[in-house]
Amino acid sequence: MTRTRLFALVASLIALVVGWEVASPWWTLKNMRDAAQAKDSERLASYIDFPSVRSDLRGQLIRLAVKKGPAPAYEAFVRKYGARLIIDPIVDVIVSPRALRLAVSLAPASDGGRSGSAAQRSCGMQRESPDRFRVRCAHLPNGQGDLLFERRGLGWRMVGIDLPDDYGALVP
Repeated sequence: MTRTRLFALVASLIALVVGWEVASPWWTLKNMRDAAQAKDSERLASYIDFPSVRSDLRGQLIRLAVKKGPAPAYEAFVRKYGARLIIDPIVDVIVSPRALRLAVSLAPASDGGRSGSAAQRSCGMQRESPDRFRVRCAHLPNGQGDLLFERRGLGWRMVGIDLPDDYGALVP
C-alpha cells in the first residue's frame, strides 16, 4: 500500500469517527421522534434506560419534598420517608414501558413536524461531555425541563429528566 493510500485510509477513518461523534446524538433524537410519530412504543422505549430515569426522577422529587421549608427533625423525617412511600410507586408506574405504550397510543396524530411551531424551534441540544448531552424543549410553568442522554456503546440512551429547581412551586 502506498503512503498516499494509507494516508487517505487513515483520514477517512478519522472523518468517519468524528462524523459519527457529531451526528450520533442528532440521529438518536431523530429516531426517537420517528418512533413516537409512528406510535412505535417498543422502538421508542429502546432509547430509554427506565431504571436510570426512575432513579433520577425519584431522587429529585424526594429532594423537593424534603426541602419544602424549615421543619423540626420529626417533620423532616416524615417528609423524607413519607415522600419515598408515596413517590416510589408513582414513579415506578409513570416511568415504565407500559406507561410509554399508553402515552404513545393516546397521543394525538402528528403532522410530521412540518408545522414549525415555536416549541419545535426553541428546542436545543447541549453537549456536556463526549459521553453526555441534554435536550431542552419543555417549557414548564416554572422553568424548563431537560432530557439527559448518555452514551451506551455506539448509541445513546435517555437516562434522566431534569426538573426545574422551582418545580412544584405554586403558579399564581
